[in-house]
Amino acid sequence: MAEFLFRDAVQSDFSAVLTLNEASVRFLSSLDLAKLTRLSKEPVFFRVAVSAATVAGFLLAFLPEAIYDSPNFLWFKARYDNFAYIDRIVVSDAFRGRGLATSLYAEL
Repeated sequence: MAEFLFRDAVQSDFSAVLTLNEASVRFLSSLDLAKLTRLSKEPVFFRVAVSAATVAGFLLAFLPEAIYDSPNFLWFKARYDNFAYIDRIVVSDAFRGRGLATSLYAEL
């Protein structure tokens, strides 16, 4: 997995993250820049996998103290004091089959 650099997402990654998200929108909810910017300021685990300056994938997860209105997140928040809610994990089609999602989960 040496071909990937894992790091915290920064604002300059947001365009690539939104593009990846939209390519997988049939599996998860749509996301726009305003919402992504707001969510990135919450207690969050937001990591990207980068290969040759290309964002190959990302994982966005929230901690219990996040202010997030997702029904699924709220379900966990009502039942558990300590958890990490994985809101979305996306890997570019071009990088699938290389264990990238598994590595992003391991990063969490």
